[in-house]
Amino acid sequence: MTTNVLICDDSGFARRQMARSIPDAWDVNISFAEHGKDAIEQMQDGKGDVLFLDRNMPVMDGYETMQWIKENRPDTNVLVLSMDDEEHSIIKMLRLGAKGYLLKDIHPEILRKALNEVITNGIYYSERVATTLLNSITGEKEKNQKHKNILLIFHVRKLVIDQMSRDN
Repeated sequence: MTTNVLICDDSGFARRQMARSIPDAWDVNISFAEHGKDAIEQMQDGKGDVLFLDRNMPVMDGYETMQWIKENRPDTNVLVLSMDDEEHSIIKMLRLGAKGYLLKDIHPEILRKALNEVITNGIYYSERVATTLLNSITGEKEKNQKHKNILLIFHVRKLVIDQMSRDN
Protein backbone atom coordinates (compact mmCIF):
# COMPACT_ATOMS: atom_id res chain seq x y z
CA MET A 1 0.00 0.00 0.00
CA THR A 2 1.37 3.38 -1.00
CA THR A 3 2.00 5.90 1.79
CA ASN A 4 1.46 9.56 0.97
CA VAL A 5 4.32 11.55 2.49
CA LEU A 6 4.03 15.33 2.64
CA ILE A 7 7.16 17.33 3.44
CA CYS A 8 6.37 20.81 4.77
CA ASP A 9 9.31 23.16 5.21
CA ASP A 10 9.97 26.69 4.01
CA SER A 11 13.50 25.67 2.95
CA GLY A 12 13.71 24.00 -0.45
CA PHE A 13 17.05 22.53 0.56
CA ALA A 14 15.54 20.93 3.69
CA ARG A 15 12.61 19.54 1.67
CA ARG A 16 15.00 17.92 -0.82
CA GLN A 17 17.20 16.50 1.97
CA MET A 18 14.20 14.94 3.70
CA ALA A 19 12.97 13.45 0.42
CA ARG A 20 16.43 11.98 -0.27
CA SER A 21 16.38 10.24 3.10
CA ILE A 22 13.44 8.07 2.01
CA PRO A 23 14.71 4.83 0.43
CA ASP A 24 13.86 4.39 -3.25
CA ALA A 25 12.45 0.94 -2.53
CA TRP A 26 9.72 2.29 -0.25
CA ASP A 27 6.24 2.58 -1.74
CA VAL A 28 5.63 6.30 -1.15
CA ASN A 29 4.27 9.29 -3.01
CA ILE A 30 6.12 12.42 -1.94
CA SER A 31 4.57 15.89 -2.05
CA PHE A 32 6.01 19.21 -0.90
CA ALA A 33 4.60 22.25 0.88
CA GLU A 34 6.35 25.55 1.68
CA HIS A 35 4.26 26.45 4.74
CA GLY A 36 1.38 25.20 6.85
CA LYS A 37 -1.39 26.72 4.74
CA ASP A 38 0.01 24.97 1.65
CA ALA A 39 0.22 21.69 3.59
CA ILE A 40 -3.40 21.98 4.74
CA GLU A 41 -4.61 22.59 1.19
CA GLN A 42 -2.76 19.47 0.05
CA MET A 43 -4.06 17.44 2.98
CA GLN A 44 -7.59 18.44 2.04
CA ASP A 45 -6.80 16.91 -1.38
CA GLY A 46 -5.89 13.60 0.29
CA LYS A 47 -2.12 13.98 0.64
CA GLY A 48 -0.19 13.54 3.85
CA ASP A 49 -0.73 10.17 5.55
CA VAL A 50 2.66 11.04 7.01
CA LEU A 51 3.76 14.65 7.37
CA PHE A 52 7.26 15.97 7.97
CA LEU A 53 6.56 19.35 9.53
CA ASP A 54 8.92 22.24 10.21
CA ARG A 55 7.97 24.24 13.29
CA ASN A 56 9.17 27.67 12.20
CA MET A 57 7.69 28.79 8.86
CA PRO A 58 6.10 31.91 7.36
CA VAL A 59 2.38 32.22 6.50
CA MET A 60 1.34 29.42 8.91
CA ASP A 61 3.83 27.94 11.38
CA GLY A 62 4.05 24.41 12.70
CA TYR A 63 1.99 25.11 15.83
CA GLU A 64 -0.92 26.50 13.83
CA THR A 65 -0.66 23.65 11.35
CA MET A 66 -0.65 21.06 14.16
CA GLN A 67 -3.72 22.70 15.70
CA TRP A 68 -5.57 22.34 12.39
CA ILE A 69 -4.42 18.71 12.07
CA LYS A 70 -5.53 17.95 15.64
CA GLU A 71 -9.00 19.30 14.86
CA ASN A 72 -9.40 18.02 11.28
CA ARG A 73 -6.98 15.14 10.54
CA PRO A 74 -5.97 13.63 13.90
CA ASP A 75 -5.09 10.33 12.20
CA THR A 76 -2.17 11.99 10.35
CA ASN A 77 1.24 10.78 11.49
CA VAL A 78 3.26 13.95 11.98
CA LEU A 79 7.01 14.01 12.50
CA VAL A 80 8.18 17.48 13.49
CA LEU A 81 11.65 18.46 12.28
CA SER A 82 13.04 21.61 13.80
CA MET A 83 16.22 23.38 14.83
CA ASP A 84 14.44 24.23 18.11
CA ASP A 85 15.30 21.83 20.92
CA GLU A 86 13.58 23.80 23.69
CA GLU A 87 11.50 21.69 26.05
CA HIS A 88 8.39 23.88 25.71
CA SER A 89 8.42 23.53 21.90
CA ILE A 90 8.75 19.76 22.02
CA ILE A 91 6.03 19.38 24.65
CA LYS A 92 3.66 21.73 22.82
CA MET A 93 4.01 19.85 19.51
CA LEU A 94 3.50 16.47 21.20
CA ARG A 95 0.42 17.80 23.02
CA LEU A 96 -0.93 18.96 19.68
CA GLY A 97 -0.61 15.40 18.40
CA ALA A 98 2.82 15.08 16.75
CA LYS A 99 3.97 11.45 16.70
CA GLY A 100 7.63 12.41 16.93
CA TYR A 101 10.00 15.36 17.17
CA LEU A 102 13.45 15.40 15.58
CA LEU A 103 16.18 17.95 15.27
CA LYS A 104 17.08 18.86 11.70
CA ASP A 105 20.74 18.04 12.15
CA ILE A 106 20.03 14.32 12.52
CA HIS A 107 21.68 11.71 10.34
CA PRO A 108 19.55 10.59 7.35
CA GLU A 109 19.54 7.03 8.73
CA ILE A 110 17.81 8.23 11.90
CA LEU A 111 15.26 10.07 9.77
CA ARG A 112 14.58 6.84 7.82
CA LYS A 113 14.25 4.93 11.08
CA ALA A 114 11.82 7.51 12.49
CA LEU A 115 9.73 7.48 9.32
CA ASN A 116 9.64 3.69 9.31
CA GLU A 117 8.57 3.56 12.96
CA VAL A 118 5.84 6.17 12.43
CA ILE A 119 4.50 4.27 9.41
CA THR A 120 4.74 0.89 11.18
CA ASN A 121 3.95 1.75 14.81
CA GLY A 122 2.44 5.22 14.69
CA ILE A 123 5.04 6.83 16.95
CA TYR A 124 8.74 7.65 17.26
CA TYR A 125 10.43 9.16 20.28
CA SER A 126 14.14 9.80 20.19
CA GLU A 127 16.15 9.60 23.40
CA ARG A 128 16.14 13.43 23.45
CA VAL A 129 12.34 13.55 23.39
CA ALA A 130 12.00 10.75 25.95
CA THR A 131 14.35 12.63 28.27
CA THR A 132 12.43 15.88 27.72
CA LEU A 133 9.15 14.13 28.53
CA LEU A 134 10.59 12.67 31.72
CA ASN A 135 11.99 16.03 32.78
CA SER A 136 8.62 17.63 32.14
CA ILE A 137 6.77 15.00 34.15
CA THR A 138 9.17 15.08 37.09
CA GLY A 139 9.94 18.78 36.98
CA GLU A 140 13.59 17.90 37.54
CA LYS A 141 16.68 18.04 35.40
CA GLU A 142 18.41 15.43 37.58
CA LYS A 143 16.45 12.19 37.70
CA ASN A 144 16.61 9.68 40.53
CA GLN A 145 17.07 5.95 39.88
CA LYS A 146 13.34 5.37 39.31
CA HIS A 147 13.31 7.87 36.44
CA LYS A 148 16.49 6.42 34.98
CA ASN A 149 14.72 3.06 34.91
CA ILE A 150 11.81 4.58 33.01
CA LEU A 151 14.24 5.99 30.46
CA LEU A 152 15.82 2.55 30.19
CA ILE A 153 12.37 1.09 29.47
CA PHE A 154 11.92 3.63 26.64
CA HIS A 155 15.31 2.60 25.26
CA VAL A 156 14.55 -1.14 25.49
CA ARG A 157 11.19 -0.53 23.76
CA LYS A 158 13.01 1.17 20.90
CA LEU A 159 15.42 -1.77 20.60
CA VAL A 160 12.52 -4.26 20.48
CA ILE A 161 10.72 -2.21 17.81
CA ASP A 162 13.96 -1.95 15.81
CA GLN A 163 14.38 -5.72 15.93
CA MET A 164 10.74 -6.30 14.96
CA SER A 165 11.16 -3.92 12.01
CA ARG A 166 14.25 -5.81 10.83
CA ASP A 167 12.45 -9.16 11.15
CA ASN A 168 9.58 -7.98 8.92
